[in-house]
Amino acid sequence: MRGRLILSLSTSNYVKNAQQRRQFSSRVRNDAIQTLFRHLELNYGNLSSLIDTGSAAETIVADDGIVHTNHLRRLFEHDATALHVRNFYNAESAKQLGEELIQESLHRGGKNWKVSTSRGLESSDVGTLGEHSPYNVAVARQRESISSSHKDGDSKAVVSPIDEYFEGVQREFQSRRRKGMGYQLWPLDKLRLELDEAWLFGAGLARENKDLRRAFGGGLPRIMRGPTRWKGFIHVDDLGPLDSSRGLFSANIYLTVPDANKHADAGALYIWPLGVRSRLDWYRNAITLSSLSAQDPESQLILRKALGTPNVIRPKPGDLVLLCAQRPHCAVGFSDGVRVSLQSFLQYESDKSMTMTDSILEDFTMDAYALMKESACRLCGRIPNVDADIVLAEDGFSYDRKCMLAYIEMTKVDHEDSIISPVTKESIGITLIAPKPIKCLIKKICVGESSDLCGSQRGDGMSEVEEAAKLSDGDLLARKGYGIYFGCSNFTKNESLGFELLVEAASVGGSAYKLGSMYFAGVHGFRVDFKRAKKWLTLAKDRSGSLGPVEVANIESYLMQLHRE
Repeated sequence: MRGRLILSLSTSNYVKNAQQRRQFSSRVRNDAIQTLFRHLELNYGNLSSLIDTGSAAETIVADDGIVHTNHLRRLFEHDATALHVRNFYNAESAKQLGEELIQESLHRGGKNWKVSTSRGLESSDVGTLGEHSPYNVAVARQRESISSSHKDGDSKAVVSPIDEYFEGVQREFQSRRRKGMGYQLWPLDKLRLELDEAWLFGAGLARENKDLRRAFGGGLPRIMRGPTRWKGFIHVDDLGPLDSSRGLFSANIYLTVPDANKHADAGALYIWPLGVRSRLDWYRNAITLSSLSAQDPESQLILRKALGTPNVIRPKPGDLVLLCAQRPHCAVGFSDGVRVSLQSFLQYESDKSMTMTDSILEDFTMDAYALMKESACRLCGRIPNVDADIVLAEDGFSYDRKCMLAYIEMTKVDHEDSIISPVTKESIGITLIAPKPIKCLIKKICVGESSDLCGSQRGDGMSEVEEAAKLSDGDLLARKGYGIYFGCSNFTKNESLGFELLVEAASVGGSAYKLGSMYFAGVHGFRVDFKRAKKWLTLAKDRSGSLGPVEVANIESYLMQLHRE
């Protein structure tokens, strides 16, 4: 019995020490990432210089109610900020349909339209109707379901949220078309037909890449009721540089709008002609740009000051507005009235058919932004600004000092020196650590237009950035390893050297998951080696704090199969 007790205590201490090592690694990682981007923006940031002028800043207006090919081409190639097609749908029919959807929302209720922020999916001022949730919500529910089943060991066969989504899509199509017989074609069907006719390579519903090839939803009704919380929540639907060969766009057909006599811009659409067209420009302004995914008043004030005067679109019932969803935009709030619209997302690639969906399917987000999200304040969701006071709590996560002090004040029990962590939900002390800046020449990152965090070589300055990466988490080193192994990102291909860097990066927490996956599957020139796959996947599992639910689920699946081998 005593031997068992000693073994139990030894195991407990080992686990505790391992957790402390991971927390320390996370602290150094967050310190390096935050310092990197703060220095870049402080010394090289200039968001105002990226505001488009001339034709690229224009809103194209079509008064004939028709979607024209040349207008689409200008919009997709970012030679315009938005396209406003007036009288796209009969105004009286639009109003009638809007009233029917308002009544539907009152009798059947609606779902809150969740927006993607650095804290995950959050509620907004907008509600949605229909037989299914947006696809991004279904994916989030699926990930939660997988994570929960792994924790609980529950393997019961149930209908997955994604299967429910696709079943709901078909019900939604049939339901809307039956109701629409009295007042013309369902507006989203009309949009799909006209895009198919106007675009050179056609347009249609996006479909699964799997065997079933099920169709995604083509859009959903959205209802915004006054009084709204926000005067206008500035955001983008996807963060990343503009690319003339591909992009994400949104289409909105307006059915009812608030009374403009009470406020000229009530229910209007603001869009800023911000044109971030390179990775370097994105990195130089990453701190401010990260506010585009944070729902808090301070971020909104920062953005309004940095972005300047927007283009204003005042749609009327029956109007269609298409805009680049990668440019900052917002629906202006109002104190009274209802705004009803139908929204769809368009994914465009040159020389390919355009696809319509009810939410984002492909992620254009910058790799650096994925790193930044992990170092955001876990309470307010923002990457701290240059002058902000960043602290690390005893749970190993970063916070804005003001946010964390307010949290401690609200939650700490008198005469106790502990609180419940906002992230881990476990008891932690109230000591806050001010991280020290990393010592590397950040300036060297900015020597050329082709420079980025994972890309081209930068002479003798690169060695210090590499050293910072090794000390933090190995991610930057892993990117260089991939670049050299595959011969991309301006690196000369050298599989032997690339492999050595990948192994080194994995050893310090960088690429263990991907390295193990390549050994497991035998892809990209790696021979199948279950022994090495198990080694790296086990290491990745121990350091899974920076991985998403899908990667964690994959690791569990791979290791189960390897155990059977």
